[in-house]
Amino acid sequence: MFVVRLLTSDDAVQLRAFAQSDPSFQLSEVSAFFSLEYLHEWLARPEGDLLVGAEVDGELVGFILCQVIRSSWSLWHNFFVARAHRRRGIGQALFDYVIGELRERDVTLCVAFARERDAVAFHVRNGASAGYSFTYVEWRTDQQPVG
Repeated sequence: MFVVRLLTSDDAVQLRAFAQSDPSFQLSEVSAFFSLEYLHEWLARPEGDLLVGAEVDGELVGFILCQVIRSSWSLWHNFFVARAHRRRGIGQALFDYVIGELRERDVTLCVAFARERDAVAFHVRNGASAGYSFTYVEWRTDQQPVG
């Protein structure tokens, strides 16, 4: 059995360790997106963005990090369930929880980046239309361009 809940600042260390423990979840070498400082900052704003986790026996096994960009739309930065826990309803429960929260806030548009074919199929089954293909790029403004 699993539990889905909003994560808090107390969960930052476990969330970072979970993300680092699974090689299929790729942490950026450039950004501080999953640094403890960033996670604590993110988790300290429960009235805005959403960070929802799924736990089995107190262990984090999945999460969605959803940023509410404007009053009517959101960007799902990460939606991840550990491979060993997939196809057990955890992803669907996370998805349903976040959708419920967004509906309560009248957020009507969701945009997500899906890298794996199964992830795209999951979103389409849940009403998404397959959008654009893209290449994720990132850079820092505090460093000089190379070349």
